[in-house]
Amino acid sequence: MPEQFQTIIDCFPGGVSIFNAKLEMVACNRMFRDLLEFPDELFAQGRPSFHALVLFNAKRGEYGPGNPEAQALEACERARNMQPHVFERTRPNGKTLEIRGAPLPDGGFVTIYTDVSDRKRAEADAIHAGIERDVSRTGLAQILGGSSVATFVLDQDHRVAYWNRACENLTGVSAASVLGTREQWRPFYSSERPVMADLILAGGAEEAVDQHYRTKWQHSRLIEGAYEAEDFFPNFGEEGRWVFFTAAPLRNEAGHIMGAIETLQDVTERRRAEAALKERAEQENLRTTSYFQEVLTNLPFGVLVLDTDLNTIFWNDKVETLFSLPKGSISKGGTVRTSMRILAEKGFYGPGDAEEQVDIRFSELAKFPASSIELSPPHGGTLLVRSAPVLINGSPAGLILLQEDISERKQDEQRARERDMAKSLSVLRNAVGNISQGISMFDVNFDLVVCNRRFLELLDFPDYLGTPGTPFEAYIRYNAERGEYGPGDVDQQVQTRVAQALRCEPHVYERERPDGLVIEVVGKPLPEGGFISTYTDITERKQNEMALRELAATLELKVEDRTEALRKTLTELGTAQTRLAQIIDGSPIAAFVLDRDHRVTHWNSACEKLTGVAANSILGTSNQWRAFYTSERPMMADLIVAGDSEHEVQRHYSKWRRSEIIDGALEAEDFFPNFGKAGCWLYFTAAPLRNPAGRVIGAIETLRDITEQRRAEAGLQERAEALQQALTELGVVIQNLEQTQDELVRSEKLAGLGSMVAGIAHELNTPIGNSLMVATHLVATSKKMGEALKTGLKRSALDEFLANTDSAGDVLVRNLNKAAELVSSFKQVAVDQTSSQRRSFNLAEMVAEVVTTLRPTIRKTPYLIEQSIPDDIVMESFPGPLGQVVTNLINNSIIHGFDGREAGRIRIDAEKCEGNASVLLKVCDDGKGIPPDVLPRIFDPFFTTRLGQGGSGLGLNIVHNMVFSILGGRIGVESRPGQGTCFTLTLAMVAPEQAQSNQPLHGFGNRRTGGRRPEDFRDLPHDENR
Repeated sequence: MPEQFQTIIDCFPGGVSIFNAKLEMVACNRMFRDLLEFPDELFAQGRPSFHALVLFNAKRGEYGPGNPEAQALEACERARNMQPHVFERTRPNGKTLEIRGAPLPDGGFVTIYTDVSDRKRAEADAIHAGIERDVSRTGLAQILGGSSVATFVLDQDHRVAYWNRACENLTGVSAASVLGTREQWRPFYSSERPVMADLILAGGAEEAVDQHYRTKWQHSRLIEGAYEAEDFFPNFGEEGRWVFFTAAPLRNEAGHIMGAIETLQDVTERRRAEAALKERAEQENLRTTSYFQEVLTNLPFGVLVLDTDLNTIFWNDKVETLFSLPKGSISKGGTVRTSMRILAEKGFYGPGDAEEQVDIRFSELAKFPASSIELSPPHGGTLLVRSAPVLINGSPAGLILLQEDISERKQDEQRARERDMAKSLSVLRNAVGNISQGISMFDVNFDLVVCNRRFLELLDFPDYLGTPGTPFEAYIRYNAERGEYGPGDVDQQVQTRVAQALRCEPHVYERERPDGLVIEVVGKPLPEGGFISTYTDITERKQNEMALRELAATLELKVEDRTEALRKTLTELGTAQTRLAQIIDGSPIAAFVLDRDHRVTHWNSACEKLTGVAANSILGTSNQWRAFYTSERPMMADLIVAGDSEHEVQRHYSKWRRSEIIDGALEAEDFFPNFGKAGCWLYFTAAPLRNPAGRVIGAIETLRDITEQRRAEAGLQERAEALQQALTELGVVIQNLEQTQDELVRSEKLAGLGSMVAGIAHELNTPIGNSLMVATHLVATSKKMGEALKTGLKRSALDEFLANTDSAGDVLVRNLNKAAELVSSFKQVAVDQTSSQRRSFNLAEMVAEVVTTLRPTIRKTPYLIEQSIPDDIVMESFPGPLGQVVTNLINNSIIHGFDGREAGRIRIDAEKCEGNASVLLKVCDDGKGIPPDVLPRIFDPFFTTRLGQGGSGLGLNIVHNMVFSILGGRIGVESRPGQGTCFTLTLAMVAPEQAQSNQPLHGFGNRRTGGRRPEDFRDLPHDENR
């Protein structure tokens, strides 16, 4: 492959790989191998095949679990049928690559890999800007104290802030004697000097470290900004100890150094072992030196070994032969200058002064370089000279020079390059043509070598400027003549820009074209002269950056607004707390408040009066129980603060219950014999106090004296029993109505029963209304009687109450008997509907049949029905009830939705959903809609907006119950006045095996009786009538 082509892809900013039709690799650049982390071993035997690369990926889990060989074969098959593609892939190392692939005309494909990790992270950071995070912190002292590694810490004033036990054992110096001092040097040195942690605090300048630790120190490979060193300390132990120590900076959240930490490890045993090994190696070296000399002498290339003064230590005869040096011109201990002077005089280094050439090359060798150069001797051919320093403990101890005649190899390479040039030229053009970015390459004469179509498109150049050999000046002149560089002399503009390009300096800049495109231009010089440039359309990226900056500004404004709102909230909270204390203290209801530690924080005047305990004697204590009980036990507020279970509450308060008004509050009643002369009954409520996060931080308990209420209740017990009986009979009537409605729902001819239900409802309205009025009057009279008991009951008032009660009971019994007779008559008329049959049916056909049966009625109206249901929806359900539901919904639209309208449209749609397990059926109209105050009640039984006009109020209630109990589905409704109504049914494709006929009808019985049955009223405790 031509070097020119390889240079192009090496200069490309992303990874590039090219494979031919046989899936053999034609070329790739180093970036491709680095981005995909392919080891050099894969390329040791030449360029690997596509199969070898994907098999390597599969074995290291890049494609997930599975058989690697099968995964590799599948990837090869996809590659043979390559289609253009662009996708992103996140590798196991966390990097995100954008991969673009395109087929080549003669088979094979080219793929571009771009690292977009930074861009993806920037996008994530912008999205999550402003979100606060909690940072967990671990105590440093606990970690270091338990460490077996000797460690000490200095603060920013160079004082010892920590000296752990392991450090005491190693140095023999106690922590107490150095903590808070600057004498950390004493355990290590005989006179005052900085330890390595001191140098870190002082800025960590390498000159200062080198001054105190010479060649013994190095930068830490693990910790940024840290230094490491190894030294011998004769005062440690009996014979001294070798210590390896590391010092690292400690930084605050702003990144500023606030201290330093130094760890010390005893490596004495390791050093002793190394010394023993070194001694053994020196003995072994004596035995092997003669062997290696024999090997070096017989190597097929020249070997020259020099010491640190560049004097000869060893050489073989090949050196003199390759450089045509006279026999004996190289001698042991002789300087290499002698040989270099002979070569300079023979013209090995080209024309020039021989001594000057020798000085230059000798000074280069004195740097002990690791280099490789080629020389062209005067007699022809090519010599390759490689040099490598001999390093001992990281310092040069000599230099090895290897010389090899590579004349034949160079000739073979040149012939191979010439053979490959023609073969790879088409591959070069095709590869460049498939790169998504614009690319251009100019040679040393600044003539075009190659460019792609994208280059011409982005810069809006005509096709003739894409011809190889076009001079660079032609592009500049074309731009200048069309005004790309603004007003000015065209020749001057061309001259200036060509002069800039001739400097061949790397450059990156952005340029906005007249058409609005923003192009990023990246130029790199080529080793042999000329340069290569890439052109990327970054218009969208720049727009995104602008949007992100605007978003950041918006978020900053929102943060400022929220901060100000929080400040106001805190101010208002302080005011509210002050007002709360005033409200509690000024309340006529006895109350006290506990904090999270069960201490009393408020004990108001009413509580002092009720309990006889002064506030100053109990505030700040946990003795709140003393005012109520003879022995210590929790108050209800204590149980709230402790978050105790219901079992624990029941253990202390057998008559407790949860508050229906306050979330999390508890209520109870109890008798306290120590209050007053004869004791008193208290009704108390305890509620939690929460912080903004919702956590309980205390509790408040209020206490109300209900002694008089209890006494009045005892006097009203007899009348309460009479009222209880009346309510029980009323419950029987309501239960009969529930049973009647259930029978109506199961009836197959609800249209005929509609008017019957309306009539019976009208008939029942009078007796039930009278009963409700009498019962309400009776309850009100009882309450007045209770109030009279508190102020003193007169005989005349008692006689009047008894007379009214007897009269009300007589009216209540007569009206309830009349309602019972009406219900009994109505039940005889209702007939049970026969059960529907379950079968498999096509939904579209079933709905069409329903619509067909309604055609005679619809034909008389100006309204239209449209149906859009796929033919492949087959259900296993009850077509009879489903047809009744559709019929009722259509009738509802005609009767209510189109009332008073001259035109209207009903649309029935269906589709599968929830993984084909359900069907979504919609019946929608464009009628007048349902008012918002009516919408929540449309499924209630007997609710109708056409009372007295033939409406029964059961149509949509029956629809709801059929959908829920028989069809096993759900129904919802959306409506806006003037825009129409849409009923949405979600039905199971396979209906439940048994219809849920035992479920209660929607809303029936819950509004007046709370779902209770007559037997509930019979067993109701007397004290529930309070």
